[in-house]
Amino acid sequence: MGITIPMMKDLLITIVLLRGLWMFNKFDLVWLLTGGGPLEKTETLPIYIYLNTFKLNEVGYGATVAVTSAVIMMVIMYVYLKITNYSPKDKRLKKREAAVKKEQVSSPGQGISIKGDGGL
Repeated sequence: MGITIPMMKDLLITIVLLRGLWMFNKFDLVWLLTGGGPLEKTETLPIYIYLNTFKLNEVGYGATVAVTSAVIMMVIMYVYLKITNYSPKDKRLKKREAAVKKEQVSSPGQGISIKGDGGL
């Protein structure tokens, strides 16, 4: 039995979502290598927030930018999950159980049920 892409859908959706969020919040590597770079060419959003909050003492502005970026990330996550038609397993299981019940109700008497006393 081989592994197919549809079987890995939930895993792939989660990996892409997390990688996107991690890249949106890239701070450490860029800060250590360039510190925002020459003429702010490698300045990412977290570096911008850091510089405004701690170096320029603009705490209110830095907090505003940080909260705004968090809201933007949540909107992007929501849109991504809607585009990929991601639904948690609980919802899918409930849909499957409802379909099975509907099938049982629509065709009663076709299945044979043997009930025993459980003894050997």
